[in-house]
Amino acid sequence: MLVALSMQTPSIPAKEKVESYVLFRCINILSDDQYARYVVTESKNGLPWATDMIAHTNEIQQFFDFWTGYMDLMAKRNNTGLSKLCSQLQHALPIAREYSKFALEDCAVTRLRSRPCFEILSNKDNVSSITAHHSILTRCQSLWVMYHVDQILGHSMQKLSEELESKTLMDVCSELRGSEIQKTLVQYLLFVFDQVHSVFTEENCMQHYTPAA
Repeated sequence: MLVALSMQTPSIPAKEKVESYVLFRCINILSDDQYARYVVTESKNGLPWATDMIAHTNEIQQFFDFWTGYMDLMAKRNNTGLSKLCSQLQHALPIAREYSKFALEDCAVTRLRSRPCFEILSNKDNVSSITAHHSILTRCQSLWVMYHVDQILGHSMQKLSEELESKTLMDVCSELRGSEIQKTLVQYLLFVFDQVHSVFTEENCMQHYTPAA
C-alpha cells in the first residue's frame, strides 16, 4: 500500500522556505553555529525575518524527519525491494553517476533481471552492496540525500569557507544570500523533495516488488 493511502504526508516545501533553510544551515556551518545563536537572539528581539527563518528551517527539518522516519520503518520490514533499498541507504556511500559502473545484474529494488545495474556500496565492512537498475539511479540519489543532507551541505561549504575565512559573519550572510551556490542547493533540494514524495506516494517501478526469499 502506498504511504499516501495510510497516512497524511507533508507537502513539498515552498521555494522561499527552502531558501531560508539553505541560508540558515550553510551560514551556520561557515560560522561554527554562531549564526543559529544570532538568529535566535534576533527572533527573541521581535525581528520578523529571524522568526520566519526559524519557522521555515523547522518546517524543512520536519519534512526530512518525516521521510527518514518512514524510510527507517520501511528498512525494518525488509520485505520489499524498496525496504531493502532504504536499509542500504542509511549507511551507503554517495551515489555518483560519473563513478558508477553499469553491469548486467539483477536489480534488488525492481523485478528487472540481468539488466544494466549500478552498485550501492555500504560504508560498513559487514554489509554487502546491492545492485539497482540504472533507470532509478536519480531516485536512489534523492533518497540518499534524505539521510545525508548534512554531508551535502558541508561539502558545498568546504571550498567556500576558504574564500570567506577572513570575512565577518555579516559579510558571509551577504556573500551567500542569492549566490549561485545557494540557488543550486535550493533547486536541487526542491528536486529531491519532489522525487522522494513521488517514490512513496505514486505508482512506480520501485513500489510493490516483494523479492524472493
